[in-house]
Amino acid sequence: MLRVFVLFLAVFGHFSRFHAEFINYTKPFYVKVPLTKINDVHVGRIFIGTPPVAFNVNFDTGSSILWVPTRNCLTNSETSTQLRFCSALNSYGLIRKDGDGGTNGTVVKTGEVKYDGSEVNYEEATDVVTIGKYLKYPATFGAATTTFNTNRYYSTFGLSPPENDKPSMLKQALDSGDLKNAIVTVYHKDCDYNIYFSCSNVGQIMLGGVDNRHCQLVTQWIDIVPGTSQWVFRADTVSIGSIWKRNVKIKSHSSYYGITVPPDVLRYINSISIKKSNNIYTIRCAVAFYITFTINKTAYIVNTKRFYRSTGDNGLCSIRIAVTKSWDGPWVIGAGFIQDYCHIHDFENRRIAFTKTKFE
Repeated sequence: MLRVFVLFLAVFGHFSRFHAEFINYTKPFYVKVPLTKINDVHVGRIFIGTPPVAFNVNFDTGSSILWVPTRNCLTNSETSTQLRFCSALNSYGLIRKDGDGGTNGTVVKTGEVKYDGSEVNYEEATDVVTIGKYLKYPATFGAATTTFNTNRYYSTFGLSPPENDKPSMLKQALDSGDLKNAIVTVYHKDCDYNIYFSCSNVGQIMLGGVDNRHCQLVTQWIDIVPGTSQWVFRADTVSIGSIWKRNVKIKSHSSYYGITVPPDVLRYINSISIKKSNNIYTIRCAVAFYITFTINKTAYIVNTKRFYRSTGDNGLCSIRIAVTKSWDGPWVIGAGFIQDYCHIHDFENRRIAFTKTKFE
């Protein structure tokens, strides 16, 4: 009898492990995408179609959809001649409703994504998208027909809260049951800021969970501002040197590599050590200033040196700074902040957390 029981446990244990692995493969709890830095942008690789075609994508918390270039993609150029090229690793072919076009997904409808000073026009297509090792599902995304000329090296995978009229990749994976949890962790680390073009192993995107390997424990969730389609939250106070403000809206933006502040704050920053020439702000690389924002008595400190880029000119660095469109508009603290604090996004409960990065 004992032998029979032991044999049962062995068979059951083997089946349970097989079943767990099968479940993990088909319906993963989370997937991980390693990041590479190309032309100063953190990108990861996904695959679309059968057989799969690889695309480098910028995981962007400032937009909501996935778009990739099509084979006939036009780039908006300031010159009179528009440049024809495929801006990402590959391009996507379409089967149009009239039967004219490429070889993959079917066009559903058109749309556009607006960025500061530019836009991407796309036709919606549906095809199999593979993310990481285990997440593979049919999804609707944007097949771009026009893009902008600074976007040569990547497509965009939007991670902002879903918008009603745009196909969110995360929402589709959750609605279909192909992903279990509406949590996304963004972890960045920087390569030497003198290395401008490319370096690997500089971060990770985790879809469906908290990245406990690279990020410390969550101690505080912060609600995002109601009615916004962005990761905008309120800080009780914000300070830079002698500047001190209350009840400030701040936007987290994983693919913006600068900071955006109100005019009076920019004037103060200019007064300390920054110079402007030909719309480029420069600062001595050895000089640092800090932005501190406090929420529920917890202070988060932004080291602005994370936003510096070497100019190669006698110890000078450039720093991207912009001015808010209105006095009460949200400050934007870009990807440099993520190097010190992982950004953890809870889509279901519309909240965000910042946890200190564990450097490897």
